[in-house]
Amino acid sequence: MIHKRLYQKSQIHILSIIPTEKMVGWKRNRMKRASLSIALVVCVGTFYVGSMLMFQKVEATTLYVGGTGPGNYTTIQDAIGNAKPGDIVYVSNGVYHENLAIDKPLTLAGEDRRTTSIIGEGTGDVVHVSADWVNITEFTVSDSGSRIGDAGIELLDSENCSITNIVAMSNDVGLILDSSDNNTIINISASDGRHGISLIDSHNNSIISSDFSNTWDGIRLERSSYNYIADNRALNSGHGMVLTHYSSYNTIENLTASNTKKGILLYLSSGNWIANSTFSENEVGIQVEGSDGNTIFNNTISLNSRFGIGLGSSNDNSVYHNHFLNNKDQAFDDGYRNQWDNGYPSGGNYWSDYGGVDEKSGPDQDQPGSDGIADSPYSIGWGDSKDRYPFYDHEESVLEEVWLLVLVAVVLIGFLTLLVLFGRKKKEKGEEAADTSLIEESGEHT
Repeated sequence: MIHKRLYQKSQIHILSIIPTEKMVGWKRNRMKRASLSIALVVCVGTFYVGSMLMFQKVEATTLYVGGTGPGNYTTIQDAIGNAKPGDIVYVSNGVYHENLAIDKPLTLAGEDRRTTSIIGEGTGDVVHVSADWVNITEFTVSDSGSRIGDAGIELLDSENCSITNIVAMSNDVGLILDSSDNNTIINISASDGRHGISLIDSHNNSIISSDFSNTWDGIRLERSSYNYIADNRALNSGHGMVLTHYSSYNTIENLTASNTKKGILLYLSSGNWIANSTFSENEVGIQVEGSDGNTIFNNTISLNSRFGIGLGSSNDNSVYHNHFLNNKDQAFDDGYRNQWDNGYPSGGNYWSDYGGVDEKSGPDQDQPGSDGIADSPYSIGWGDSKDRYPFYDHEESVLEEVWLLVLVAVVLIGFLTLLVLFGRKKKEKGEEAADTSLIEESGEHT
């Protein structure tokens, strides 16, 4: 018996013939060889036919909604229904009262997000996407249903989509990615909802240059890993960002969280990287609960009314090159093996309430001469953890990376200079040799 499976992708049909486990001995080997031969012939033939189909020129059609053009659609959903995969649905300025369902790859483009609005009917998602390769840009999306999980825009089982330049307001969630991977979210402004952006079982997505205000959580990740989240701002919210229930190996950079209860909360989430961010005037800057192996690097944590960073029941985390400025309690740590510095001479953190001196240097701070690192450790509250190499001067921790870049630049310039000089010297030698040859030739002809 031979099982046959037919796959279809990009109009290429591949027939694979797989022997069953019941085939044994020489029959099985002979059948394998026959199967491979048949599969090769079928693949070559179908690849040729499929490739001929693939290289046929396919042009996207633009369907227009609103405006004054003849034949323009009056509703967005009618245009979506008549669009073919890859088409563009262009929506003119106006207010459109409808809920949309997109189940094919296409581009949905508004004229201007400030003046092109999709207002839901108060039930379900305003825009529901269940296809790959969907692009949505330049809309204000509002008034989803009020049930938990009703969204301005939802991607469900969707990949390689792009959502850009969207205002989402008065939805339960501004934007949801549910079981959706490899999508790009840029320049979203979400306000007045439970969550700004929520990722559930979604991986390898990018969330960039977005703003969140008046939400419970600006960005929330549940069981979502390997996402890149950069250049976002969360203001006047319950949490700037939450990573919960095994949301691991995410990168968070250049986040600004202010006037929240917690700038970032990590709960049961490990291996994340939080860097180059600012947590100011919150109740708590960064809280880590039951989460191991995270790195918190080069952040500014200031003026938080409870504490700057807290590690609760969390182990093997690294916290270094941060700037702790005038928090009520700078930090606490009741876990194990958490590192509050990056060793010597890289150093630890800057603490605005540190009262020590910098008169010594070296790994044990027992050598003559200052090195920008305080001579005695800084004790972290609630446990035995210490920052062994606290920066004595706030500017030292800020400038260390700058000096490293300067050093690399100097070395590179020096190397290039040597190459130029070597090339010039080689050229001069060549010219001298040529002149000598000419003189010798002139002497011979005299």
